Amino acid sequence: MHASTAWVGHKISRIQEETGVRVAFLTRLGEAVLPTSQTVLQEGDLVHVMMRTDEVDTVEAAFAKGPEEEGGH
Repeated sequence: MHASTAWVGHKISRIQEETGVRVAFLTRLGEAVLPTSQTVLQEGDLVHVMMRTDEVDTVEAAFAKGPEEEGGH
C-alpha cells in the first residue's frame, strides 16, 4: 500500500489505529523491514498490510488521505 506523504513521520501504531489494518512489514530502500509499533514511516516506504478484503476501498482511502488531525478534527 502506498501511503500519502501526510503519513510520513508518523508511527506504525498510529497508522494501524487509524486505518484498522495490521502492518506486516515495510519495503524501505528495496529491503524488507519488520516494523515495531514505534517504527516511523519514512518517505518512499511501501507498507504491506493485512486486512479484510471487504475493507480494501476504505483502507486505501485512509492511506491516501493521511492521519486525522490532532484533537479529532
